[in-house]
Amino acid sequence: MDLSALNLGMIASYYCISYTTIERFSSLLSSKTKTKGLLEILTSASEYDMIPIRPGEEERVQRLINHQRFSFENPNWTDPLVRSFYLQPDCFPNIDLSYEVVGGEEVTTGKEVTLQVMLERDMEGRTEVGAVDALRYPKKKEEGWWLVVGDTKTNQLVAIKRVSLQKKAKLKQERSHTHCT
Repeated sequence: MDLSALNLGMIASYYCISYTTIERFSSLLSSKTKTKGLLEILTSASEYDMIPIRPGEEERVQRLINHQRFSFENPNWTDPLVRSFYLQPDCFPNIDLSYEVVGGEEVTTGKEVTLQVMLERDMEGRTEVGAVDALRYPKKKEEGWWLVVGDTKTNQLVAIKRVSLQKKAKLKQERSHTHCT
């Protein structure tokens, strides 16, 4: 009798995760899954049951959880699944960036270019923006946002600017690009 692993079994084996976890992912994930749904699916993995709780960690995790985009009602801070749910968003960007080039055919080498950027924070589940929790930083730490413009093909930095972002920001910068084509 010949035995062969199913596709999901091979994936689970390759990534060293349990078969039940990969089966759960395949049954719940779809192209319409939103970020919060993705987080719930990821953190429902049985592998998160093994996350240890270190002494004195509850207060730090609770402060970190208070600043997340998504929330539960009355979460149990010591539950490994709840903690992993709140720690996972750090792996995802908080802002969706899209861009539009207006008059791109008119941009030539040496010509001045106006860069206009509008940023808006996704405030879903939050009412205000405050200091971030930097667990090893001795005092309050404010967010640091940077607008970085570069050419990914040549790995050249075109502009960098520190941005103060509360809920919305609009930036305008005129640059003379000597390497644009």
